[in-house]
Amino acid sequence: MSALRSIGKIMLPSITYIVSLCVNVLCNATFIFGLFGFPKLGVTGVALGTVIARITEVLICLIYSLNSSDVRFRIKYFFAKSGILFHDFMKIATPAVVNDVVWSFATSAFAAILGHIGDDMVAANAVAVMVVNIGAIACRGFANATTIIISQELGKDQIDTAGEYGKRMLRITLAVSLIGCVIILAIRPLILDFYRDKLTETALSYLSIFIIMTTWRLVGEGINTCLICGCFRGGGDSRFGMIVDSIFMWLVAVPATFLAAYVFKLPPVWVYFVMTLDEFEKMPVVFIHYFRKKWLTNITRDFD
Repeated sequence: MSALRSIGKIMLPSITYIVSLCVNVLCNATFIFGLFGFPKLGVTGVALGTVIARITEVLICLIYSLNSSDVRFRIKYFFAKSGILFHDFMKIATPAVVNDVVWSFATSAFAAILGHIGDDMVAANAVAVMVVNIGAIACRGFANATTIIISQELGKDQIDTAGEYGKRMLRITLAVSLIGCVIILAIRPLILDFYRDKLTETALSYLSIFIIMTTWRLVGEGINTCLICGCFRGGGDSRFGMIVDSIFMWLVAVPATFLAAYVFKLPPVWVYFVMTLDEFEKMPVVFIHYFRKKWLTNITRDFD
């Protein structure tokens, strides 16, 4: 599906994800509650439903691949060799993978710091993260689209066009992020009402403030994701993202949150506030790199 999206064919991936979602919901309901004569499996039913949904995705991809010339799945392709392309691939892919790993570990570190503050903090943060992830899905989708659009134009040597598209996608991402913030704030009372009998009074008070704080973090994450994972990676510059995230996440954001929690012993809400600044701490450096436009590079090879 990633290969199809990279050549501008997005219909099958969209249909596949919709079908997978429907299968997942139907199977979850069936196996959790024992519908249609099936036994009640509870949490096991959730796992089973997810596996069936993923198998459905694989089958759709395989059937399409066997009957299409766009992206063919063949066992022999696993053994195809190209030293030059492999070198190019590793040069771009390795920093991107390291970048994502660094970011993931930093997120886990934030959760660990909050976890040691108390159960109420953990519960409130879990709900807040779920809420902001709903808004972040659209931003990450635009980042993926930005990578494809930028890389295709750069591959045609349309440097100016790629730069203009990057600027437009940044504007769209900012607009989508702001719309997401408005939606989060609009449904905030509903979320609080839903969890009123599920969280303690302290956790609920934390959540009330955390939801507001997630809005500016969503904007920051949307902008940085569009630039680092969209524009820069589209030009093959995945190394910058790895370096900037490694430095700012592990030498600035995580230590600052740790100091706020354990050294200065700030109130939990202020600790959370310090944590939500992580995206803005690296943003000036990200924008400086963006305006220098060194990432606007055609990395394709002319084998002729």
